[in-house]
Order: sequence, then structure tokens, then C-alpha cells
Amino acid sequence: MRKDEILTFTENIVSKAKSMGIDDIAIITTRVNEVMYKFSNNQPTVAQSWSSIVISLLIWYKKRSLITEISISKLDESKVLKVIEDFKSTSHLIVESKEYAPLPKGPFKYSTIADTYDPKVLDLMRDPTDVVGEAVNVALEGGVERVAGTLTLLHYLKALSTSGGITVSDEGTKLHIYIRSFIGKEVTGQWSTIARTLKDFNVSEASKMSSELALKGKAKVKVEPIVKVEVPTVSK
Repeated sequence: MRKDEILTFTENIVSKAKSMGIDDIAIITTRVNEVMYKFSNNQPTVAQSWSSIVISLLIWYKKRSLITEISISKLDESKVLKVIEDFKSTSHLIVESKEYAPLPKGPFKYSTIADTYDPKVLDLMRDPTDVVGEAVNVALEGGVERVAGTLTLLHYLKALSTSGGITVSDEGTKLHIYIRSFIGKEVTGQWSTIARTLKDFNVSEASKMSSELALKGKAKVKVEPIVKVEVPTVSK
């Protein structure tokens, strides 16, 4: 699914809602693809993936409003338009708002935020072997015995369109890894790191921190309580 497809879909909903007599509408369409790779005992174990499309709606009709979200499996205009039509036909049951104000009229200029999307993350979603291997190997080199954790990768497309003439879109990626290092049966250290791009994703540093914390845990000291607390017994 491409960004222009989501943008066109979102614009079409606004256009058709206006033709239905809706006074104001704002719609955000968000498509998310997410994968999670789990590793345990120094080896990859499980791969899971999710895909979702969520439609967020703000609708005004005769000073009555609806704010809602719906999940759909594919870009289906009919399902969104049915929500709008159902609201329109039952809006007379809702009390008029005293705070109604039309949506702002666009278009507006938005500044670009750098380093929120990295196409290399999409390649990594298909094959994360190198990153998982780095996470495990760096921790083992730090002196721990076993490594486990999760690597989560996400790619999203988002489009916003309003009856005020605003039409914008966004595309982004996210990376997150959680690493847990083990020594023996009781000693463990854990760390995580997140980023929006691969170049800012410091897996090695997270692995080092995880192993260092585990090594510090080896120096555990048994602490005796300073005050002995007597627990009174209650007789029946």
C-alpha cells in the first residue's frame, strides 16, 4: 500500500461526506505494519507480524458532533460512509453543542521533521538476522551466558484530510529492542533502546549495558535485617 493510495482514500471520504450534507469533517487514515522477533538462549525463536488500518473521524452535522475510530482490513469507503450516514440519520437524538466552531480553513504550511522515516527499516523487517545477531554476540562478549529479548520494527503511513481544505500525509518508521542478559540461574541485567532510523539505532550499546548490569549483579551481598520484627499472633 502506497502513501498516495491512503491520501486519495482520505480525500474521497471528505468529498463524499460533504455531498451528503455533512457540515464539517476531519479524517485521519493510519496504516501500520509491525513485526516482532523474539530470541531466547542466544537463538531466534519466534517471528510475529501485524497489519492494521484505523480510521479516526470527527464529524459535525447541524451543530452535533461525532468522534470515533473504526478498524478496517482494507481501504473500503463504504464502511466509513456507512458510519457517517448512520450518524447523520440519528443525530437528532444528540443535543446541539453550544461550542460548535467550523474547522480552520487551509491549506497551511508544515515544517518537515528530519529522520522520522528510513526505508532501510522495511528491508530489516523482512530479515533482521544481522541486528539480532549483533545484540546476542555483543552481550556474550561482555561475559554473560545467555541472552533473550525482542526486536520490534514498525512502519506507518498516515493521511489527514478535512473539509477545511487541509490535506497532508506522513510516513515513518520505528525500531525498539529489549535485551536481557543472564548469568547462572539468578543473575540478570536488562536494557532497551529505541529509534526512528537505523543509523540512530544503537543495538551494541544496549547489549553492553545489559551485560554490564548482569555482571554487576554477580557481586550480590546478603543483607541481614537491622530490626527483627515480631509478628503478633491473634487468638480466636
